Amino acid sequence: MVDKDKIRFLIEEYYIVHWADVTINDDGTVDVMDRVTNEDSDVSLRRHSTSLMVTWGEVYGNFDAGSTGLTSLLGSPRKVWRSFDVGENKLTSLEGSPEWVGASFRCTDNKLTSLKGSPSYVGRDMLAANNPLKSLEGMPETLLGTVDVSYSRDLPLLRCLLAQRGTNIILGSDYLEQILNDPRWKGKGKQGAIPCATALIKAGFGAHAKW
Repeated sequence: MVDKDKIRFLIEEYYIVHWADVTINDDGTVDVMDRVTNEDSDVSLRRHSTSLMVTWGEVYGNFDAGSTGLTSLLGSPRKVWRSFDVGENKLTSLEGSPEWVGASFRCTDNKLTSLKGSPSYVGRDMLAANNPLKSLEGMPETLLGTVDVSYSRDLPLLRCLLAQRGTNIILGSDYLEQILNDPRWKGKGKQGAIPCATALIKAGFGAHAKW
């Protein structure tokens, strides 16, 4: 049986949220929505915690759990209508992330080696710089903005072509970034992978010419 009083206590102790917008469902999930004005209803984790403590459902606003010491994203909202921020934590995996994020998804400055577990849909940017990435496996299949990653000598980069508005390589070669952002294949995903790979190899960036 769901203990709604305990859930309410955890939210009060750990989060900043407008209580009038909170609905604790019978299955224990928590939705946050302004049902009066339909304005954004933001949720912010305010205390240091390795977990989210609560299982969120849908958040009709921003969800901010950055710089709080998180090691797990289990309990994340299923759907976030604005941005989702878990940057500057201790995450080694994105498993448990929302399935759908309406604006940007920020997971910078963690310990991620891949993007497995990312949302399938991100309406703006995928911000994943300052992680020791070995692969971009798990990149959102629908990414309407840009993708930011830090340069790594052997990082396969063809999945960056899923980003509709291009790629930012932090501390990388301007020429490498220019090739990835060529309008002939930028945003075209696997359809643009072969011609982009050919261009990368020709320019001496063969290590990055992998999916």
